Amino acid sequence: MNQAGYVTYKHPRMDHYESFGKDVIAANDMARIINAKLSGEANRISRAIQGRNRLPLFSEVIDKFITERPAALGWSASTLKQHIYKLDQMREYGGDRVYEDTDVLFFSKMVDYLFSGTTRRPAISLCRQLDAFAMGKGMRLGLNVGDRILDPAREPRKRQRIKNYEQYLQIRECAEPWLQDAMDLALISLQPRQVLCSIHLGMIKGNKLRVWREKTDTHIEIEIGESLKSVIARRRVEAVRLGTRKLICRAPLHGNNVDVLPSMLTWSFTQAVTASGLYQSNPPTLHELRSLGSRMYELRGFDKGVIQNLMGHKQEATTDIYLDPDEPKHIKSEAFLEI
Repeated sequence: MNQAGYVTYKHPRMDHYESFGKDVIAANDMARIINAKLSGEANRISRAIQGRNRLPLFSEVIDKFITERPAALGWSASTLKQHIYKLDQMREYGGDRVYEDTDVLFFSKMVDYLFSGTTRRPAISLCRQLDAFAMGKGMRLGLNVGDRILDPAREPRKRQRIKNYEQYLQIRECAEPWLQDAMDLALISLQPRQVLCSIHLGMIKGNKLRVWREKTDTHIEIEIGESLKSVIARRRVEAVRLGTRKLICRAPLHGNNVDVLPSMLTWSFTQAVTASGLYQSNPPTLHELRSLGSRMYELRGFDKGVIQNLMGHKQEATTDIYLDPDEPKHIKSEAFLEI
């Protein structure tokens, strides 16, 4: 600190002092960063001169990460597929750049260039995991830059919710009979549209319904309550009448296809919501039925574990125990919500 109260720093390659202002704490932080970078640079140059331990490239760090890290993180098959797609994009962007030379600016520019909207936040999280892995493997000698990437601002929730069962009934009254059954099935079982449209008669064994959630690679065995039993009985009759095994089916509008695809289910629900007149803007989607159903289960005193199992959300300790190529093990739950 000089006589005027300014903190100064002398770079070893320069013959004069630089002023870091009067904030001692901020000046010390800046000096530590510079020293750490100088130390890392010195180590990198030393290793290059000695011809040992060639500095890994950005693409090589990604390849090693994909090979070693997913198993420890417990990613499901679908999550792994999504992350590998993002990492492949990053590899192409980073090219043959030496990983040690990447910094916050590099990662930020890469994320801004490759990702947008809702894909940016998971991409940043993946960058942090990649950089932490590189640090842990000694593939980065300087500072961990991943944790310094700025998170994008969270956008306020736009989609409105179905607040209660009364609103649900108002929407239901505007739906065709097949859609009413599909809505009831979603509300009671808490399953997303992909699962709803995949349920067929062979998945019902006695008083049990077995489903598979591809997103989390989770098998769920649901004990059927009285309300769900009534819905299934109505859909079974309709499936036999239309000559299909799918529970969610409807009389064909065009051609001979009677099975309802997820896109048709979403579109039909949106039409019913619009017809109800409950929402002037940002109406709820079909996915909101899972939220409403879970809240109804909770309000009626059901254990949160029952709700979690129905929704197919895994706990950390049970991430991998349900995978068996011969006879997959199922999470046990029950759908006893009465409507």
